[in-house]
Amino acid sequence: SEAKKELYAYVTEISFLYNEDVHYHNFEHASHVIISMYKLLNVLRDVENANSNPNNESGSDDREGIWNNSFTPFCLAYSCLIHDVGHTGQSNQILADKGHDIAKQFPGASAEHNSIKIAIDLLFQPRFSNFRKAIIPTALDRFEFGRNVYVC
Repeated sequence: SEAKKELYAYVTEISFLYNEDVHYHNFEHASHVIISMYKLLNVLRDVENANSNPNNESGSDDREGIWNNSFTPFCLAYSCLIHDVGHTGQSNQILADKGHDIAKQFPGASAEHNSIKIAIDLLFQPRFSNFRKAIIPTALDRFEFGRNVYVC
């Protein structure tokens, strides 16, 4: 589908937005974080399944865990993907001490907010409209997506 093609293109472009000259906060690191999150989510799913109510007479799924919908795990994986996009390799304190433009634009958690801005700005480009509509089709979905990505 077009959305899948755009997802592939989006991840590829995100990978190029990581600074390859930064020793640690690079796309290889982001890939490791995504793999770790995937493993953690699978452990949580297994725990939730083991703790689910086996005598649920109604047949409904009454679990309230992370797997009650696919949106939260997606937001977690997305956050892992983008968490260091555009990282300079310098701490927020160093950015602030140097008066770096990133620190001026985002006082406090400069590098983190800069990464989110870069990734969201890319996501909202017209060429990713099918992918965006697939993951956040409504205004409420866009709100929840933004809330989840900023919290992570």
